[in-house]
Amino acid sequence: MELMLKKLQSPRTLVVLAFITTATVVCVLPNTNQILVKVKNQYIFNNTEYDASEEYADGDQDSQENKTQTSAPEISIEWWQKELCKPEVLQLQPTTTYLRLPMLGRDIIPSPNDYNVFLGETACNPQPLYRAYCSVESYAHENPTAKVWYHTTSPLIDNGDGLFTNLEEAYENLKVVGTDLTKIFNGTPCEKVFMAGKWAHNTPWPANNISNLLRNVLLWLWGGLNSDTDCICVRNLTHIRNMVSYDEQDKVVNNAIMHFDAGHPFTYELMEYLKENFKVATWVVNGPGAATAIAKKVCGTEDLNEVLLHHCANVTLRPLKEMQLFRWPDWNNYFQDNKGERFAEASI
Repeated sequence: MELMLKKLQSPRTLVVLAFITTATVVCVLPNTNQILVKVKNQYIFNNTEYDASEEYADGDQDSQENKTQTSAPEISIEWWQKELCKPEVLQLQPTTTYLRLPMLGRDIIPSPNDYNVFLGETACNPQPLYRAYCSVESYAHENPTAKVWYHTTSPLIDNGDGLFTNLEEAYENLKVVGTDLTKIFNGTPCEKVFMAGKWAHNTPWPANNISNLLRNVLLWLWGGLNSDTDCICVRNLTHIRNMVSYDEQDKVVNNAIMHFDAGHPFTYELMEYLKENFKVATWVVNGPGAATAIAKKVCGTEDLNEVLLHHCANVTLRPLKEMQLFRWPDWNNYFQDNKGERFAEASI
């Protein structure tokens, strides 16, 4: 993490941020098809043309004038941002530098022909955790031919430390965007669930509810790999297609990291399932629960171990033990006495 190390002035600090916060590690073993992902209990712009509005087509034009302001600009707040954002988040300090972001789904559209990587911040936080910075940079660094999208529900991004500007300048394949949820959900099976707004009420997890809905819609619309931002990517993943991780022990499909092409039946089935079975305050149901139910449906079996590593309705279930460098229940073991060597060996 070159930029993060420079910013934090100490490699040790980065390690603390990345792993004490139980960041996830995603990698592919060299010369094998195995992917290694450590999943927490919560579970790019080269020369590709995008369908974008004229307002944003010329990325260089007036970039400083239009994108960065030294005082708090007037913010147009959407109804769903009022549900997600804390009041103090919307009262940004005028001495901070803010970024107005192009809106995914409105100002800028990913191409289904690209290998897209979607990383999301749905808690309406204008100051993302450094853990998220690590995740974003790791995916952009390890997958230079992919288009990496870091999308946020916050109306602005606080760029007072210049970190996001530096990241976008360092990685041409990275784009930080806002998210026009109304536009993105429009016309999808999840539209009514979203527009009803029940996902935000009588629940401790409104951001998680939106995340579980949004990841399926993004992959269905534009295709790509979705990952939680507690994942640190350490190997190129662009050869992985139409897959989802699967825990053989618990027999649960995990939607924390998955890839599907645009218009794939699996993500459509997921949206249809959530349209009928969405639960606002029941943990797991909208994420791994939904993914497990659809995998059983499309594969025609109640025992998913039977189809592990086999194509089933153009979907591959990849064993979690192959994708997981460090299982989340074991993360604290590596910070005990005499455990550091094993952690270092596993990270190589």
